[in-house]
Amino acid sequence: MSTALDLDPRQAPPPLTFALPGLQGLGFGFLLLVLALLLQPAIPAPISRHLRLALFLPVAALACVTPLWWRFEPFDLAIPANFRWAIFAPYGVLKAVQWGLLSDRARAKDLAWVGFDGREEERSRDVVVEREEAEKGRAHEPASTTARSDPAAEGLRKRAPPELSAPTPRRPSTALSPDIALPSSSPTDISHLPTPSPSPPFDAVNPPSIASAPHPTSSVSPLAHAQRDAQSAAQQHDPLRTLVDATHLVSSLRGVGYLWGPPLRSLARPAPSHAAFVRRALAQFVLAHAVSTACVALQVLDRDGELAPILARAVPLLSPGAAQLVSATVARLGIGASLHAQMNIGAEGVSLGLYAAHRVLNAVLDRVGGGKAVKWRSTFDVREYPPLFDRPFAAMGEGGLAGFWGHRWHALFRDVFTSVGYRPVSRLARRLGVPKKAGQFAAVVAVFALSAWMHWQALFSARYALSPSSSSLAFAAAHHLPLSSLYPAPYASLSFVERHGTWVFFLAQPFAVSLEGAWSALTRRRVGGWAGKVWVALWVVGLGQASVGRSWLALGLVHGLPPVRLWSLHRFCLPVLNLAPMPLFMRSPPY
Repeated sequence: MSTALDLDPRQAPPPLTFALPGLQGLGFGFLLLVLALLLQPAIPAPISRHLRLALFLPVAALACVTPLWWRFEPFDLAIPANFRWAIFAPYGVLKAVQWGLLSDRARAKDLAWVGFDGREEERSRDVVVEREEAEKGRAHEPASTTARSDPAAEGLRKRAPPELSAPTPRRPSTALSPDIALPSSSPTDISHLPTPSPSPPFDAVNPPSIASAPHPTSSVSPLAHAQRDAQSAAQQHDPLRTLVDATHLVSSLRGVGYLWGPPLRSLARPAPSHAAFVRRALAQFVLAHAVSTACVALQVLDRDGELAPILARAVPLLSPGAAQLVSATVARLGIGASLHAQMNIGAEGVSLGLYAAHRVLNAVLDRVGGGKAVKWRSTFDVREYPPLFDRPFAAMGEGGLAGFWGHRWHALFRDVFTSVGYRPVSRLARRLGVPKKAGQFAAVVAVFALSAWMHWQALFSARYALSPSSSSLAFAAAHHLPLSSLYPAPYASLSFVERHGTWVFFLAQPFAVSLEGAWSALTRRRVGGWAGKVWVALWVVGLGQASVGRSWLALGLVHGLPPVRLWSLHRFCLPVLNLAPMPLFMRSPPY
């Protein structure tokens, strides 16, 4: 594209300026907090139900339009930053629908805080002992009435998680009795199916073709109600506790420690101590920043046509055409790696920030108390902040695709996908008389479709009303920058995969998992080993770079970033600021 411009000095456009989204962009987050307040046990059920029904549609609408109205500026050069910002808008829409339509029963049971009292294994053993004693008691009955051995007891022995040594948390309410111990969630409990985004809601060993989803066991509900009653009493005694608990509910994206959250066995193992937590989080933060910066730099070099010549010079055997193919493949592969790294930067950065705030707050309280014991203190439990990913690439073949999406990938959107996608479709299929396996498959497709929509909507919002501004054109002319570095190709000129690669990738996953499930059902063998790694890599890495990677780069995921030769030191050293648009952190061009 030509950068020649005929600018009238008397009508010079304003200079490019960088600006963050306005505080109004956080409005839907505030309204989500209101919904979370209405979900607290101290709020009477009729009031909660009616107000949530009145609020959820306005909250969902505001969340949907927020990234269109408030964006990083200059927005026509900030597609990378606005894409990351806009990903939370679809989440806000789904969360508003989920909380607005949550039934009274689900509100009383699913939102209970389970916590981690370090006695999960002990509780499991107690249940086993009780059942074995009951079996011994029935052994004296007539043979016709003697029950068979309980297979659930044997399952509890195998599933008992290892005991953790971290201190007992007191979230979300310090008034909860530590003696109220809830059993760990059942692997067949539909509310605890491992379904992180964009994961199918079924266990790694039970793919959709053979999975079952029975209703939650009745033993959980009384304990959950007891826990909620204790929390309600604490909130009525201290109304400020209601706000604290609601804030904690909104900020807990994965629900770790809540009954609605994923079981601990489906997450990466948390650090054993505060010191180990800080060391691990810092190491992951630094490594993720290095990976993210390198991947974005490679994508920008490929965008500007500079990576292929570098590869041709480094590998003399590469022909120009082969170098171009390798350059494009490296850039597309870098999409998944950079997003994985940037999510780790966010997760570890927030965890370290909360830990630092916890230490500072307690230090201030100690000073204010004059050395005396302070009644209220901040509590930080490392088990609330396990690693976001559980070796998704190193252990890629373990459990196949179901294991990758269900246990290895992050769990940030697991709950909303299950609540808004999987459960409604499953219920509808049962009411329509759809065969069980077909209904389960349709529910899994709904989960992946929601994930595809979330990513597509974020990129659509980042590209919304995209057109060159006079300031951007003048900036490009002044710095001799080709417009192909600032703006992606027109939408009409893109191929089908370049337009819809997001949908191609995510909607292919349930079909691949079904093939995996059929193979497991026929052979009675788990997917694993090197064959499993190749299988998962084919559908995640191979298809990902050919569809999502190709599409997102064509739609402008790195357009608007300056050429690497113009990056200032800040872009290399400050985490995620390599995504900042021009002119932020640019060196003067050597012209």
